[in-house]
Formats: sequence, structure tokens, C-alpha cells
Amino acid sequence: MALRNVKRNRGAPGIDGMTVEGLPDYLKRKWPKVRGQLLDGNATRGALSPLLANLMLDNLDRELERRGHRFVSYADGCSIYVKSKRAGSRVLWSISRFLEIHSKLSVNKAKSAVDRPWRRQFLGFTLSSKLNRRISVKSIKRFKNRIREITCRIRGRRIGIIVKELRQYILGWQKPITILHRYAIL
Repeated sequence: MALRNVKRNRGAPGIDGMTVEGLPDYLKRKWPKVRGQLLDGNATRGALSPLLANLMLDNLDRELERRGHRFVSYADGCSIYVKSKRAGSRVLWSISRFLEIHSKLSVNKAKSAVDRPWRRQFLGFTLSSKLNRRISVKSIKRFKNRIREITCRIRGRRIGIIVKELRQYILGWQKPITILHRYAIL
């Protein structure tokens, strides 16, 4: 059903250049291996991984919409927002059960939690206590460490190469920062 929706929307090729028309042939050739990895929980990350996750978890999105939950999902990640901790525990249990029964997938207990939105992160972002979007602390630390690596003096590189690499890295961060109007971390 998800593949049918992507075809109807004339989805563009992904990073790997695979078109929507090429996907069914690819899946016919690779499906036994991919299905085994998904069921074992050993699926390797790659350019096709988000697409496969979207196909496998389309039923979950429909179920969450049917139940009226507020949620955000991308590839194999999902954040569900409810009003209380008790409701969160109940939804975590029922969604885990739903995935195990309907999709034959298991939920990673180490990565799953019931907590306040500002204590959790999703795709490098988190919500503040006033429910404003912000870049997560972990992402900011990773950004600063990468800047330190690029500008480290003991690498023995010319300033032009350092500036080029630094510019490329900072431009990659330009979109998330402009979305949030936060320039203070730079």
C-alpha cells in the first residue's frame, strides 16, 4: 500500500538513484535476505533502509492516525506524544504489541522510553519546556567536537583546505539553524 502511494505521488529517486519503478525488481531479488535481517533486528543501514522502514511501518502510521495520537515518524524512528506518563506507558505497551503481532517486528527496549518531550531527542532535535523546537544538546556537542577536529593544529594541513572543509560542514548546519533562528551555537 505504501509503495502504491509513492507511485501515485511520482516519488523522486533516492540517494542511491533507485526509481520507484526499479524498487519492485530490487525487492524481488533481495527480499528474503532483507526480510530475514528485519525480523532478526540486524538490518543494515543504507540508502534503502529508510524506504524499507517506511514500507514496513506504514501500518503503524495508519494505526496511530486511527487512534488519534500526535506523532512524528521518520524511517525506523517514531515519537508519540500523549498527555500523561500513564498514557505513555499504556501506548508504548500497546504499540509494541501491535508491531510484534502485525508487522513481526520487535521494539528496541533500550531506545524506547516514556519521558517528557524536552528530555528526549528525535532526528537531532528536541522540544523545550515551552514546546519550542531546538537542537538537542547531543547534536550541539557533536557539532562542536567536529569543529575542533577540523581546526585542530596537529593535523598539519593548509589553511585553504581547513577553510574549505569547515565551510562545507557549517553549510550543512545552516538549514537546521535558520529554521530555529539560533546562531548562538556558532
